[in-house]
Amino acid sequence: MFLTCRLIVVLLGSVSAALIATADEGRAVEYIEFSYDFHSECVTRNGKMVLVRNTHPARAIKLYLYRFFADKRQPGRAVHTLTPNGKAIAVGCTVVHGLAQKWQVAKAVFLP
Repeated sequence: MFLTCRLIVVLLGSVSAALIATADEGRAVEYIEFSYDFHSECVTRNGKMVLVRNTHPARAIKLYLYRFFADKRQPGRAVHTLTPNGKAIAVGCTVVHGLAQKWQVAKAVFLP
């Protein structure tokens, strides 16, 4: 009986920790901001530089991005650590070899 009760408590603790992590992850994405810049490397290709930054005032975020080139998702994910209220990081040009390129958030989590 004692072992069964203990197992249930451990399982419930794991479930609540997973729910908290998921909720925390959902909030982290709210602080991700994309913008564009007329960087010379991209303008010569008729595109713009895509920038990403963390707008949270106190917490760093680990960001995972999917990249799409010519409307096809590319293998792997780009991973960036974004500092609180940090400077925007360049992720790439919107046009490469005359074809469109874009990024989509795969996952964003607050760092401890």
